[in-house]
Amino acid sequence: MITKIQFEKNDEDKSEHRKDFILRALIHEYTETGEPVASQILNVKYQLGVSSATIRNHFVVLTEGGYLYKPYISSGRIPTDKAWKFLIERIFNEDSDFLDHWEKRIQNQFSKIKLTPSANIQSIEKIKKLVEIIAEESHSFCFCYLSQENEVIKQGLKYMLTEMMEEELLNLELIQEVAESLEKLDQKIKKIKISQNPLIFIGKDNPFLRSDQFSSLLTTVSHPKSVFGILGPKRMSYEKNIAILKALSNLTF
Repeated sequence: MITKIQFEKNDEDKSEHRKDFILRALIHEYTETGEPVASQILNVKYQLGVSSATIRNHFVVLTEGGYLYKPYISSGRIPTDKAWKFLIERIFNEDSDFLDHWEKRIQNQFSKIKLTPSANIQSIEKIKKLVEIIAEESHSFCFCYLSQENEVIKQGLKYMLTEMMEEELLNLELIQEVAESLEKLDQKIKKIKISQNPLIFIGKDNPFLRSDQFSSLLTTVSHPKSVFGILGPKRMSYEKNIAILKALSNLTF
């Protein structure tokens, strides 16, 4: 979660601290708007306590470091895959009240569904309801692969399309690519190996869509043996979605 901050003059690490915070503020702003972020917006909205010129200098450093890029000559900056990975590393390494809040909220939602480890039809219907909740909370396309039943449950395509940018929705080639990729999702999810919970694929690393505009998050549940996934635009709320999957991985069916 991004908060307002003032940088003290006697802070020996103020330049590095400021650079990290500017990057997180820019990512947060881009997640909210989907538009290239200008230095003035960060200065006014997040009250950084430094000039727009100083922020632009940090933009240059972050761009040279591969964290930001300019889509147009006169535009603001957009985070790269490296920036998203930086954010995710910070989410895992820092204590987050926001993460705890969402994990508890989702666990409360899940507790309303009386799940059982059996593979009967009634249990599968409850898991479908669970996937619906995940899709609604994450505003993403969500799925669950029940390995013993060899069944893939999918919900939330409407949310995924809603979160896409207008120019992406007008890109017929991209829409066709999304449709074709989702048709093949069942085959891919059955083959994927999850080495950690949650497992996160950013942009071009995402195995489910060839376009680098999307990311996916996966986690496993032991009983019943299953894989749950969230698939959405790269500018999704990772903190919230990681909390959702953490709540899932701790769930006892």
